[in-house]
Amino acid sequence: MAFEPKPRKPGELIKSGEWNEVLDELVRLGNLKDKVGGGGGGDAAAGGDFVKKTGDTIKGKLAIEGGAGEELLKVAGVTHSEGGFRCKDGGTLHMSTNAKGGKRLYLALNNNKGGDNDDIVIGPSDEGMKGGLELNAAHIFAGGQMHMRNGGHIRSSPKGNYGGRQLTITHDGGAGDEIWMGSNVGGYTGHIQLNAQDITLSTGGKGPVNVWGSLNVTGGTKNFAIEHPEKPGWRLIHAAVEAPEAGVYYRGEGVLADGQARVGLPDYFEALTRKEGRTVQLTCQGAEPFLLSATRVENGAFQVFGTRPEGAFFWEVKAVRNDVAPLQVEIPPETQT
Repeated sequence: MAFEPKPRKPGELIKSGEWNEVLDELVRLGNLKDKVGGGGGGDAAAGGDFVKKTGDTIKGKLAIEGGAGEELLKVAGVTHSEGGFRCKDGGTLHMSTNAKGGKRLYLALNNNKGGDNDDIVIGPSDEGMKGGLELNAAHIFAGGQMHMRNGGHIRSSPKGNYGGRQLTITHDGGAGDEIWMGSNVGGYTGHIQLNAQDITLSTGGKGPVNVWGSLNVTGGTKNFAIEHPEKPGWRLIHAAVEAPEAGVYYRGEGVLADGQARVGLPDYFEALTRKEGRTVQLTCQGAEPFLLSATRVENGAFQVFGTRPEGAFFWEVKAVRNDVAPLQVEIPPETQT
């Protein structure tokens, strides 16, 4: 137990047991001075260990010196600090009060004024990058931008002339690099939900926006905007044609020879489309109408017949894709996501 001196009056006798406690405390304090940089050699020079007992208190400054890579301080239990921890070159770790009256733990460099090349590293290994770091909190704030080791950035910045702020996720890599967002890259489990008044996907005009899988639009239309061909500064907004099926169409024109013609479709047509649901539409060309008819599409082609031996015509073929499951048109509430 810790030494507790008892006050004595002048001339009052000290019992031998109490005197022995005083001597033991003097010896302990002498060892403490040697082992914590206070002077002398002894056990400190021999590299001995200093062990504090429960209830012991060290007042003033404590300096611990040792060689590179040497374990200098080992604490078995919980360490309490009424102030903060300060590193020699300006790093601090301290508690403070936030704007809502709660507690805030600060880990900072140079009194929150670190240089451009300063770093705070939290992790099991700076070089090997083994293990993981888990942050559990209702909110996690970053005052600046987050940089990944190999060039990724996450930052919040003003939105320019439009007001507000924007969150930017970028990568400094080359053409083969990717930015992934998902709960499981391998198994593709879970969901990603983006809630905003407007969501913009841009490639800067250097490539397409690719979607792997189906694209569902709820309560809106699938539009595209192009520059107006005749009005500078204007745009044309067109919407995609919608249908209760995953349909494809092919169109063209032809001319009858002796009242008939054969129209061939792309080589992949038979493999891409279902045999059922194929339709052929024909429209005669010219000021004088004439009759036209067509066979079903088989083996990637169809035959056209007309009452004008050399008549010209337009044709259009529609079909349903065979490489995807039939579209479920009506979805009950309990299966909606």
